Amino acid sequence: MAIFIFSTLIISIIFLLVLGSWYSIQGPFLSHVVMLVAAAVTIFSAAVLTLIQPLYTTKSSRARRELPQEATWGREVSSALSSPAAVLDGYIVKFVNTPFLQTLGMVGMADQIIGMPFTNLIHPADHQDLAELTAEASMGKTKSDPTKIRILCADGTTLPSNASLTRMREDSQNNLMLFQFTPISILSPLSDDYESQFNYHSIIDRLEEIVFQLNAEGKITFLNPSWEKMLEYKVQDCLDKMLVDFFHPEDKPLLEARLNSLTQGKRTNCTIEARLLSVRGDPNWTVMRAKTTSISIGERTSIIGTMTDIRHNKEAEATQLANRRALNSLLS
Repeated sequence: MAIFIFSTLIISIIFLLVLGSWYSIQGPFLSHVVMLVAAAVTIFSAAVLTLIQPLYTTKSSRARRELPQEATWGREVSSALSSPAAVLDGYIVKFVNTPFLQTLGMVGMADQIIGMPFTNLIHPADHQDLAELTAEASMGKTKSDPTKIRILCADGTTLPSNASLTRMREDSQNNLMLFQFTPISILSPLSDDYESQFNYHSIIDRLEEIVFQLNAEGKITFLNPSWEKMLEYKVQDCLDKMLVDFFHPEDKPLLEARLNSLTQGKRTNCTIEARLLSVRGDPNWTVMRAKTTSISIGERTSIIGTMTDIRHNKEAEATQLANRRALNSLLS
């Protein structure tokens, strides 16, 4: 407010000087008239600004109060929720938490996501489902069953998820909503009756082949005891570690390329021979057979598979090759 009055006063003084130079004012009466006009302009401008200033102050203070509240809600979502979540204002993204960015492979891209339409992150075929979910949430309704929505990852793959949308405030003029999702697998779990009748865990534990499961990042989530028997690594010590780190350096590039093609949904299965390294560094030839847990092409997915010990086969092949070379040398 003070800066506006000061500016008006300066402009009035400049007006006084310019008007005086134009008319070469010499008489006291004319000088007094000019000064009176300048003072009147200053007072009139100050009065107008005094009337307008409360309206401007009320509007700006209200905006300043609303912005910190939205920022506070965003921080609360980030600290309170471990599952992927985003704050939406209608269809516009206002905030995303760290698990949201990590799950979609968008770490460090929060500035690009905030402010964009949320439909840019949803598979086009599921836009209608999102619209229905948004309409129900805007009316204060919550579905008992989650809605299946495919979310786009940073690498272009889709992540099928169970999604929910709830209003953050009951105010009818506020459109802030909380979007949460949980990645799901296309495969349906075994029923309780099946598990009680058939103890498949004991069979998996007794298999000579290594049975493994990887998440979409290629980290180990399950290993059967055959892993420890072959490599002497404790199963618990290997969980949540990259599977490729346990293979021979010469085999890593090809193995990593094959596994990435599976997790990104570019392939549904693969078979590859590679050398697993034991805890003492001894190579163990294995044949890996892996497949995705999703039946849809292009969906980001986890991996299940087996690794079979083929050391005896490799030793037999090496013996046959040595005998063949010895025979060729004798004949020559």
